[in-house]
Amino acid sequence: MRNSSRALIATIAGFAALGFAGIALFYWAAFEGFNLNFGTIDLTLRVLIIAAIVAFSVFILASPESVGQATQKRSARLTANALVVSLVVVGIAVVINIIGDNVPTVRADWTAGQDFTLSPQTIKVLENLDKQTQAVAFIQSSDATARQQADDLLREYTSHNPKLTYTIVDPFRQRAQALAFNITRDGVVAFTNGEKRETANTISERDFTSALVRLQQNTVNTVAFLSGHGERDVTSFGPDGYAGAYQSLAQNNYQTVSWSLVTSPTLTVDQVSVLVIAQPQKPITDKEVATIQQ
Repeated sequence: MRNSSRALIATIAGFAALGFAGIALFYWAAFEGFNLNFGTIDLTLRVLIIAAIVAFSVFILASPESVGQATQKRSARLTANALVVSLVVVGIAVVINIIGDNVPTVRADWTAGQDFTLSPQTIKVLENLDKQTQAVAFIQSSDATARQQADDLLREYTSHNPKLTYTIVDPFRQRAQALAFNITRDGVVAFTNGEKRETANTISERDFTSALVRLQQNTVNTVAFLSGHGERDVTSFGPDGYAGAYQSLAQNNYQTVSWSLVTSPTLTVDQVSVLVIAQPQKPITDKEVATIQQ
């Protein structure tokens, strides 16, 4: 009776292991695109891999003699071979990723436009990163192109400083993590060092680096735009507008203000780091020039 129960448990565990391994391989191909970065594998795939390993362990413990008997019967042999091959493939992938994550690699950008070569400014920001920082890219699993783009760029960032790590999660499947970062839409990358959190709204070097700059800065510099003489409009996106520059400054953690000599006749360097006089159309009086120089 005991042997019969053990045989039943072994049979169920064997089929369960084969099923979990098959589903893991299918899920890996369909949703991860055979992604070999173990750090970005989502929770579902990890659970399937663990379930397959546990079920296979139960199969071996419940019926260790079945491994030898499998060679005596063709159908059993085929089933055992399929199970072993599936688990070996998953196991090899896991081992390769663990080794790959811990062995330094030589990197080279062979693209014509040097698409994956970071700018000197970005490299300097990364070299100055002194706190353990995590990047979490919130991109749905079905958007393979965006996930690959984020993975390529973040991998390049982490290659310059081991203190920066990253993961890619699906904000719709992993809602708890998205809500913890206050993320409500797809395509956002959050950077956190445990004390502060900054986000990049696009998958681009400019936005990633801007978020890291803001994350590291403890003080905010102020840029003032002179107004009252027909200067460029900092709120306009037209040909003569400075809205793009205005937004770029904000993204790089600069505070921006509009300064009128009429309403604020005095302004000190303690209040403002830079004063921008953007093509005034009316003359600036000698008194105003003296105020600016002072």
